[in-house]
Amino acid sequence: VVDGRLFVSMAGVHQIWEFSLEREQVAVFAGTSREGINDGPRIDMATLAQPSGLATDGVYLYWVDPESSSLRRVPLDGFGDVETMVGTGLFDYGDVDAQGTQAKLQHPQGLAYADGMLFVGDTYNHKVRAVDSGTRQVMTAAGTGTRGWDDGPSNLARFDEPGGIAAGDGRLFIADTNNHLVRVMNMGDGEVSTLLLSNLGVATAVAPGTVLRVELPEQEVAPGAGVMQVVVMSPAGYHLNSSGPSRLVLESGNASVAELGEREVTWVSDEQEVRIPVPVQLQDGETRLTGHASVYYCREGEEALCFVQAVEVEVPLRVRSGGGGQPELRIQLPEVQ
Repeated sequence: VVDGRLFVSMAGVHQIWEFSLEREQVAVFAGTSREGINDGPRIDMATLAQPSGLATDGVYLYWVDPESSSLRRVPLDGFGDVETMVGTGLFDYGDVDAQGTQAKLQHPQGLAYADGMLFVGDTYNHKVRAVDSGTRQVMTAAGTGTRGWDDGPSNLARFDEPGGIAAGDGRLFIADTNNHLVRVMNMGDGEVSTLLLSNLGVATAVAPGTVLRVELPEQEVAPGAGVMQVVVMSPAGYHLNSSGPSRLVLESGNASVAELGEREVTWVSDEQEVRIPVPVQLQDGETRLTGHASVYYCREGEEALCFVQAVEVEVPLRVRSGGGGQPELRIQLPEVQ
């Protein structure tokens, strides 16, 4: 957003659109809608190639075109032509640090601007590139060029198809697509780390309903060595999603009453439900077993939607001689409207 104008990269029609937030009107800002890498007047002659990440320095609007592996720009005020800063032709690509059109990118998708530099998520080269907006010199900011997941100094860090990228507080935040991670690069020393979120409850608390809270009835069981069954069930017409890293972290309120043999369980399944045995040592007394889960599941159908559900589950447990069978922790996932 710049001065009440929202710029949108319309990859499918090879254009950039401008939406006036005040007038609520949309207009084409750049691109004839023909795919290409032609420079010139922004609407009548310039051709784009699936424009993706956008950035601005307050004077120019910059973007990357993945299909031509290029970095382009046009004046924000509209008085000026579209220019190609990096890139040579439709479907031309490579991995070369150099100046301007002598440099090569490969299918870049993300772009951010900070302190005179344009940072490019050079997706298929598995790198973050830095482009001087004045000299057009292209440099490798981070990444070895080999796909992987390694933190550390920028020249040793590895990514797997970095996509979206944003700058803030002296750092770059990088969507590391195939690693399913957010990576962080310190722009001062180039150190790359993986973003860890330890307080997800803060985020979920402001959006009621995003966490499924399950309070199970009290269970009465006998003491001794046993097995707790963890059961995760999707509703009718849904199935679990093996492409998602479903995970459950378990806690016992009193380990002297119920000592868990495993604290964390994960599963990979496309079935409607999973059953996971967890060893447990039970002694006379009362406690509560709790679980915090992230579960991935999908509607049935060839083009059905998939979902991730955060779950907090709790079951009161009474252990005494003459009690019933083994404890069970059951999660019934909801239908999604």
